Amino acid sequence: MKKLASKLKPLIVLLLVIVIGGLGVYYVWAGFYTVPDSYDDSTKIAEHWRSTTTVGSLKISDKVCDNDEWLCAASAICANDSDDGDYIIVYRGALVTRTQNFTCTDPYCVSGKYSSDNTLDFSTYLTRDYCKSLGGRQATYDELVCIHDNIDNLGGSGHYPSAYYWHATMSGAPVNCYNVNTGGGAGCSASNSQYFVCVMGW
Repeated sequence: MKKLASKLKPLIVLLLVIVIGGLGVYYVWAGFYTVPDSYDDSTKIAEHWRSTTTVGSLKISDKVCDNDEWLCAASAICANDSDDGDYIIVYRGALVTRTQNFTCTDPYCVSGKYSSDNTLDFSTYLTRDYCKSLGGRQATYDELVCIHDNIDNLGGSGHYPSAYYWHATMSGAPVNCYNVNTGGGAGCSASNSQYFVCVMGW
């Protein structure tokens, strides 16, 4: 009996090592691949996405356009000139004026335009920061031209005071101000308080 026990002892030890080792490997693997179910606030997901969560998972549902804040009609879109979608929708609220900061470097400007990344601190870029507060960004030069060309579908000429507008294209545009009503451009001083248009990538 003693001989049998002495023969079985190494096998039992080996089995214990395999079981304990296997459990250790499993918990290490689980630690690496388990994602906490905390993706339920705007620090994790862009504010214009809705989310539903279950334990350990995230589902991002279709974007929903708030027609009280944005022009949501299917005809009320222009081509996107940034990197946040295929189209843009336009803010329907009253337009405001601000001065514009043209000293724009990475990461605040990308490819000569204000960045579309709303996680950045744009507090020194007053026009861009205002649009960020609405959940959008400032329209680029090409987007202002598109708004002018399709103004009847984008709020009508009455929505846009007849004036020159700042745009988000810091380099490469023919002018730094553009009149959305008349379509004409001009060179405006950075100290001027001009209108601008807020849009959202879609």
